[in-house]
Amino acid sequence: YLYVRGKIYRKNKPTVVTDIETPVKPKEETIDYKEVDGITNVLLIGADGINFDSGDQRSDSMIIATLDSNNKKVKLTSLYRDALVYIPGYGEDKMNASFSLGGPELVMDTIRYNYDLNIEKYAMINFVGFEAIIDQIGGIDIDVQEYQLHELNKYIGID
Repeated sequence: YLYVRGKIYRKNKPTVVTDIETPVKPKEETIDYKEVDGITNVLLIGADGINFDSGDQRSDSMIIATLDSNNKKVKLTSLYRDALVYIPGYGEDKMNASFSLGGPELVMDTIRYNYDLNIEKYAMINFVGFEAIIDQIGGIDIDVQEYQLHELNKYIGID
């Protein structure tokens, strides 16, 4: 139990790995996928930090937006952030660890390796960007009742 818990909750610091072997994928029936003109996949990343330059943040959300201009449709596919995947050059870890280990490029490489999906474009947002979007649309009104204030203020440091 402690071993598994330690693996899950360990600090997210890249480890220098020298003897890692790339896992060999089992041979499966191969399906020949054709690229279709007019369809573009874009990786949308929501990071948990304030500063994009910080290496200690993870991607809280990863969504593949499939833009189909032929049929005027958008499909969104969410990637499970805690999925155990092989991160090229680092070994097995949670999917969202790939962002802190190598940024968006490593996230796309990890998706390519584990899901055979070639994504070459991405868009990122963090807390600051999310706040700016909310401000741009005029803010969000939240109806907080008087009886809720005391309990809420305990957690945000206001008396």
